[in-house]
Amino acid sequence: MTTAKKTEGHFKEDLDQARRHIAQLEQRLAEQKIIEAQLRQNEERYRNFMENVSDECYETDLRGNITYINEIAARRSGYRRDDLIGKNNRDYTSPEEAKRTYKIFHEIYRTGTPAILTDYKLLTRDGQFRFVETSVSLIRDSAGNPTGFRGISRDLTGRRQDQTNLERYRDFMENIADGCFENDLRGTITYTNEVGARRLGLTKEEFVGMNLREFTSPGEAQRIIKFFNEIYRSGKPAFIDECELYRKDGQSLFVEMSAALIYDAQGKPVGFRGTTRDVSEKKKARKELERYRDFMETIADGCYENDLRGTITYANEIAARRIGYSREEFVGMNNRDFMTPGEARRINAIFNDVYKTGKPTFIDATEVLHKDGHTVFIEQSAAVIRDEKGNIAGFRGTTRDITERKKIQDALKESEKNYRLLIENNPAGILIYSPAGRIIMANKRALEDLETTEDRLVGKLASLTDLKLFRPDGKPLPQNEHPVMKAIIGNAPVNDVVIGVSSLQRENIVWLVVNAEPQWDEAGRLSRVIASFFNVTRRIKAEAALKSSEAKYRFLTEKMTDIVWTVDRNLNFTYVSPSIEKALGYPPEAFARLRAEDILTEESFRQVMELIVVELARNREPSPEADRFVAFETTYRHQNGSMVWFHNVASAIRDEQGVITGFHGVSRNVSDQKQAAAEREELIAELKQALAEVKTLSGMLPICAHCKKIRDDQGYWNQMETYITKHSEALFSHCICPDCATKIYPDYLPGPKK
Repeated sequence: MTTAKKTEGHFKEDLDQARRHIAQLEQRLAEQKIIEAQLRQNEERYRNFMENVSDECYETDLRGNITYINEIAARRSGYRRDDLIGKNNRDYTSPEEAKRTYKIFHEIYRTGTPAILTDYKLLTRDGQFRFVETSVSLIRDSAGNPTGFRGISRDLTGRRQDQTNLERYRDFMENIADGCFENDLRGTITYTNEVGARRLGLTKEEFVGMNLREFTSPGEAQRIIKFFNEIYRSGKPAFIDECELYRKDGQSLFVEMSAALIYDAQGKPVGFRGTTRDVSEKKKARKELERYRDFMETIADGCYENDLRGTITYANEIAARRIGYSREEFVGMNNRDFMTPGEARRINAIFNDVYKTGKPTFIDATEVLHKDGHTVFIEQSAAVIRDEKGNIAGFRGTTRDITERKKIQDALKESEKNYRLLIENNPAGILIYSPAGRIIMANKRALEDLETTEDRLVGKLASLTDLKLFRPDGKPLPQNEHPVMKAIIGNAPVNDVVIGVSSLQRENIVWLVVNAEPQWDEAGRLSRVIASFFNVTRRIKAEAALKSSEAKYRFLTEKMTDIVWTVDRNLNFTYVSPSIEKALGYPPEAFARLRAEDILTEESFRQVMELIVVELARNREPSPEADRFVAFETTYRHQNGSMVWFHNVASAIRDEQGVITGFHGVSRNVSDQKQAAAEREELIAELKQALAEVKTLSGMLPICAHCKKIRDDQGYWNQMETYITKHSEALFSHCICPDCATKIYPDYLPGPKK
């Protein structure tokens, strides 16, 4: 019994102890749940931080394999996050960078001290390098043993690029041949590179702080200030050429300048920056070049250059035009493009001889093909072009069209029998001269142009005919300047000589363009000279008339007071002539920005709008009048507030489909006429009033033939003075005429007594 009770007591004690143990376990479990909840909360906070910061977060094991990386780091590398987990740092950097990184990570592992890697170069998925700055520290387990690395990286690619660009820009600005400058709005230099100061003979320290008025003339300073003001007004960069500056030693320096505005952080203009380039030598060279270019472009001969392959590298306008091409088309063509294969081989052989000997040559006849397919004959010269080292780089020469001359020569060579027929039917006037200068033949056209007969010419010396010859300036033509005499003496062709001719049958002058072509026999002796000419009187008169017309047009356009204008369908001005400023006080640019309703009176604006409606309605008719115009008057407001009257003539502007796109017209200021008309009406009214008050005499007046009395309407006879005074405003002053005085007072007057 005792034993049983004892055993039961032990069970109760064990049970209580078990209950206490269970309670302790439950308490520990509750505490563990609280700790786990806190851990989950901390882990969530940690994850949110890692995933939402702008920096890149990562973890690796001790071998450098990625065990964690946040989303932004993955995105910047170009990979998905899952693709990066497990990758080694050697997979996304260069071998050299991997070696450098290993040394740094190994030092962190050895010392346990965190470190910062600057300019860590990573390779993105698309093969581009980016630069980061990363802080690295060890990861340890609960026992304190190193298990990996973690770090935070910041992308420096943009900053590094900015720094690289800044260094590049600085190096560029200090090493280019152009001057670079910055100045404030007053024109004071705030920055310059070395070459900008050195050009003026100054140091950078001397140049900075100077005002542009200190190194240029007052007039040039005003021009440059106007240039900067225009940039300030428009906000657009601009360019100005040939600014004259003064060096420290007083010598002139010519530069071309580009400039643009400098803005502060708030977008407010604070100055200008730009570049300058020394064009002093270029200015001199350009003057020389212009002289040569003017010569090359105005002479009657063609000028060309080609390379060693025969490709045209330069040609003046006439050289290209002679064979039907524009200059742009001709340059770049090879001689094979406008010659037959046989002719191209012949010319190439001649040019090869020039190349070998280095001596210029003359080619009397070259057959070339015109763009439209017909043949043109030219004579040309050729000489070598040498480069700076003296090596032959190509050829240059001149060309002259001898197509007509060649035709005549070939015709004469082909058949002497037929040459007279050719000459007689030639559109040019032709005279054939003997070697002594006597005329041996004249074709019909020559006789017609010279208005003479064959017997007055044939057998005569060129200088002894009854024709008077003149230079282009109107002075008599000396014998030694006659084209035929020059051809005989020079034994060479004379081309395109302008001569005036006057015969006994007329006084007016006929103007001719004369070519004199000497011909030789088989022995090389001069056999004859063929002079051909064209009557260019009409052309010369037309040119003179054109010059006169141009002078009149220039005078009219410069002196005209009428206003030429165009508007669109909304009455916005698209053009207005400069005379608007004199008429309404507005510069053309300012006037073009005004609206029609701003400058027209209400009545005039209404009238114009009604006209537009009518014209647009007419345009919709089946057959609108394309050349229709309307005349109307409008009243404008002058810039000073006064009213100005205009008479306008306008017509529609149409596009290719005939649709009205706007209107153009001419306006004339009729304010003076308006005022004169008003004054005239006022004067007429005054005159009418005055005439109404004036007594007039009219009709037949009965007057006595003896005493000169006048009978009035009542039959009474009145003295003439009384009648006229009564019926008019006239008053009489009595005196004695000389005849009556002689009769009445003969004794009182001087002179002989009767």
